[in-house]
Amino acid sequence: EKKGILVTGSSDKKVKVWKINEKTLINEKVFSGQNCGIVGLTLNNDNIRIGYKNGVIKDINIVSGIANEVVTGFQVNGFTFNEQLVLGYERTVTLLDPNKLEIIGEYQQTAIRLKGHHAGVNHFDFIEDKIITCSNDKNIMVWDYRKPEIPLKILQNHTGEVIFIKHENDKIISSSKDMTLSLIDSQNFNLINTINTHSIVSSFTYDDRYLFCGCSSGELMLFDFS
Repeated sequence: EKKGILVTGSSDKKVKVWKINEKTLINEKVFSGQNCGIVGLTLNNDNIRIGYKNGVIKDINIVSGIANEVVTGFQVNGFTFNEQLVLGYERTVTLLDPNKLEIIGEYQQTAIRLKGHHAGVNHFDFIEDKIITCSNDKNIMVWDYRKPEIPLKILQNHTGEVIFIKHENDKIISSSKDMTLSLIDSQNFNLINTINTHSIVSSFTYDDRYLFCGCSSGELMLFDFS
């Protein structure tokens, strides 16, 4: 979400661009994509970067519609966009140059292995020198990646599988199949609040005021922190 624009990706294989008018979302454009799910999405000014599960990365200018597509050649479980573009697939993590989309590094999982979860890890994010992970074991774990032997903290805020987690500003937010969102203080990792969503939230984005959620029901929800 940026400058009054929200971009969403879904298992319906479409990317939609929405205009934010006060608290109303107006569907502006729809981009059809690959014949598979979307596992990564980011917006930079007028350019959308989309990561597909089949390993295709597509850049689209939402004004002109001009698209550039790169095929990585491997199936991808998840993307994380930062200063560098990180692709996770199988047991390897690959770093791509964010501008040229060229591979600049590849790291086997055995180089740094975070052992602690008892089921599949669904998502992760960075907090300075720490990593937060969420899993089907219903736990959230905080790690110092320089000391990966054991997690620094285990958060048990959910009663269902935790499917998405994100750090922004002073908050961490996680979503779960128990149909709740947990708001967590990023300094001490204490639970601030729990939001009952009445639907499974598969992904979200937020800033100091608004929280936008994409639900498995196909709905978009908007929460106002103020």
